[in-house]
Amino acid sequence: MCNQTRRPVIIGVVILVIISTLTATGAGTATQQSVPEPPTSSDSSPKPANEVGSNATDSGHDDDGNFSVPSRGHGVNATVFPRLWSGDVDEAGATGDGTVSGVVLSATDYAFSRPPDAVETWNAGDHQEFPRTDANASVYPPHADLTDERWIEDAYIEVFAIQPSTVAHISPDDTRHYIRPSGQVLGTTDYRIGLPPDEHRDYDPPAPDPGETVLEAESVTWRLLEHEMSNVTLLADGEPVATTDPTHRPRLAFDSIPNSTDRLTLEVTISATVEKTTRKTYRTATEDCDTHPTETNNNTQTETDCDATYDTHQTSDVEVLSHEVTVRDTVDVDVYSLLPTATRTTFTDGSSALAVNQSDGDPWAMYQLQNGDTVHNIWHFYSARNRHWDTLVEGTETGTTHRQSDAIPLQVHAFPSDGGAYTRAGFGELEVTQVWGPEREPPTLHDSITIPVVDGPYSIGSVVVVRSDGAVELDGRVTVHGLVRGTQTKTAVRTTRNQQATALEMELLGVNRSEGTATVRFSLREAATDQPIDLRSRPGVVVVNGEAVEPNASGTAVVTVPLAGRFVTAEYEPGPWWATDPVYDSARASVAPPTEWPDPQRLLTAAFLVVLWLSPLLFGIYLIDRLLGKGRLWPPWRGVE
Repeated sequence: MCNQTRRPVIIGVVILVIISTLTATGAGTATQQSVPEPPTSSDSSPKPANEVGSNATDSGHDDDGNFSVPSRGHGVNATVFPRLWSGDVDEAGATGDGTVSGVVLSATDYAFSRPPDAVETWNAGDHQEFPRTDANASVYPPHADLTDERWIEDAYIEVFAIQPSTVAHISPDDTRHYIRPSGQVLGTTDYRIGLPPDEHRDYDPPAPDPGETVLEAESVTWRLLEHEMSNVTLLADGEPVATTDPTHRPRLAFDSIPNSTDRLTLEVTISATVEKTTRKTYRTATEDCDTHPTETNNNTQTETDCDATYDTHQTSDVEVLSHEVTVRDTVDVDVYSLLPTATRTTFTDGSSALAVNQSDGDPWAMYQLQNGDTVHNIWHFYSARNRHWDTLVEGTETGTTHRQSDAIPLQVHAFPSDGGAYTRAGFGELEVTQVWGPEREPPTLHDSITIPVVDGPYSIGSVVVVRSDGAVELDGRVTVHGLVRGTQTKTAVRTTRNQQATALEMELLGVNRSEGTATVRFSLREAATDQPIDLRSRPGVVVVNGEAVEPNASGTAVVTVPLAGRFVTAEYEPGPWWATDPVYDSARASVAPPTEWPDPQRLLTAAFLVVLWLSPLLFGIYLIDRLLGKGRLWPPWRGVE
């Protein structure tokens, strides 16, 4: 009986643990603190991660279920590691590693509140797993653009990862590969040497005549003298920004590339020198003659006997030939820019609000107040492998073979979450009141990604506004974090003047009943100073009966609008307070056109027509009442006291 009582309790506890794990989607902050920092090279440049290659933002081939998460970890925190593989095969009922979080991650994918730096740790380690080969083989991913020229074959270079970087899925036709101005490119390159086959030919010519030479046989042999890679270079929009020593696994650090950069190109020159030896066998005929006397009929004559002799000799011609090719791989990128402003205002009720604004830049992730409270934008993150690297191809003289890849890059992705913007502060102390920005259609992610993306048009969150009743101080400095790991900046909060009352006055100039219009004049002024508000140089609009009207420099306008209802109403709608200084309150004014009474003659005519139409009915009622002798229907006011 005791066990039966405890069982529902245990099940409930497990359910609560699972729910808390799932809701930790936005709480990746605390978890990520336990992730070790990625290793750094001697140039101290960061080693973040991404899913680059020729198609960094391409979803790659469909997941056929054959991929399994690697067992190697490269020092990534054991708790974080399974969260990095969004897009793997999700199976309901799978147990994962046996833990509660393992069960959850086996059935769904994980969303981070900020770019996970563990991706960079993984990429830095797995990049070193890419195999080295000799001149007889070339190993490459299936999507590599191979070059074959003369005896240099299967030559290529591919971008393995750009670190740090984030692929932002903004809309179905807007996917951006954001990078920092400073970072690192990891690449792979390979080639093989395919020498022409040796040749031998026997010509079997007829015997030469004396004094002639004929070619009997010819052979050509090839020998590789040397081969090498050189000039491993990273270019930004065609301009060299970094070089490194030749290697099959190059790493190139770049620093302070221009914000206008939209292409990163990795290139390498591959050269080979071969020896071509041509040997020819010749046969030469010579004539050897012997003269001797002979007698015939007592006559002595001289005779000459000639014999042909043949001599064979060879020639050898050695040529040293060199050839080189330069191969490239280019990735389209956007250099991430983070230049926000922070504006604070105080409202007439004593509450205050803070707006972080990057309407002229790229989408951003979150900002942190001086007390440690955080405000998160709509953007969340997930990590997924680059499916182009699931397999590797090995090319040799005899053909190609495919095998499971030894090196699989991960890529950080950003997406608009259906959870929207939110705060991490004391209960009720901060409230997100507005998210503003250009509206976009929801992006389409790969079918294998089970992440809560928005399902309808959304604002990209250029501006996020929070309001405080005074419990949280909104002044000082805020730290704004971007979509790419390591992009952050501190900005001072600019305090605007307190919200000011506005006076909107309106007078009726005339009414045109036949056209159904009214002409009014309104005046928009500061209530305290009586100074006009010029809307030509600041956001805001005055709407009169649904029509937007722009006043002149003195804050006045005369406008004719359609009559709609009993009143003519004007409303002043100030622009966003974070985009204006000073800040004005909204205002409203109404006037009622005078009531138009009907003409007396028209009233008498209408009354006569009513009596004329009702008379037959009343007379009929009277006759029926008299014929029936009831006396109950007429007169109609019978019984009324």
